[in-house]
Amino acid sequence: SPLLAFALRPGAELDQRGFSHRRRVLFGEGPEGLRQIPLTAGDLAILRPDLGDLRVVDERGRQWAYLIHRRARTVQVPCQVESESARGGSSEFVILPAVPSVRPTRLELAVEAQFFDRPYRLQGTGPGGRTETLASGRLARRQGDPRPPVIALDGRRLTELRLEVEDGDDAPLRLTGAALDLPAPELFTVAPAGEFQLLLGHPDVVPPVYELERVRATVLSVPAESVVPDGLEENPAFRATARLAGSGTRQTALLWTVLVAVVMVLGWFTLRLARQEPGSDQQD
Repeated sequence: SPLLAFALRPGAELDQRGFSHRRRVLFGEGPEGLRQIPLTAGDLAILRPDLGDLRVVDERGRQWAYLIHRRARTVQVPCQVESESARGGSSEFVILPAVPSVRPTRLELAVEAQFFDRPYRLQGTGPGGRTETLASGRLARRQGDPRPPVIALDGRRLTELRLEVEDGDDAPLRLTGAALDLPAPELFTVAPAGEFQLLLGHPDVVPPVYELERVRATVLSVPAESVVPDGLEENPAFRATARLAGSGTRQTALLWTVLVAVVMVLGWFTLRLARQEPGSDQQD
């Protein structure tokens, strides 16, 4: 029998209506039933940082346990570079990733000049519109070094980057391209042959807890079948109202209920005190 036969069983049923996206996947007849699925930059743009809103479900809506191997590999996301007019001895570039939001660990730049050494400042804008300085220093390429210049990043979620380079009296640098490196985890699940779905994108759902995590070393020691799911698409079962039952939403609603009740009580006491007659210490 397969080494992982003990794990070839479905878990609890899942309400799929709170997940915004899905990827359909077909599992073949694998000798051990272990499937290896690489996550893409598009997946990571939708998933939460903890990846707790990821599920594997079958056609009957039952969950199948999985493991996440976070340091599996790195993917590179190309970026569009928009050059703004140089002014005041400096050049500015707007760098737009090919996916809506990313968590990059490195920025790689394609520069035409064979030699340069100039001060720079890199800023990033997050999904909320807040802009912060990500890095600063000197952007340089030594003579005879063909490697592209790179800037290390801390993995925060970004939608846009802005690079400012001080040119001084030299000609402005020409930036011909850019790319961002992202850590790309892999998903390992034990499941039989058949049609399944990866569900993604649920801000309030609680991360799953599977017994499979207790035998991680055993699972990852077994040869896995590499599977590439279909493209990312909207979940046809998605209903925004289904998220109202999420734990985070319940807590927020409870908090607002308490605050409204407190305001109403304080307002009632204030109105009552205002209507009281003047005290005996006041003279006619």
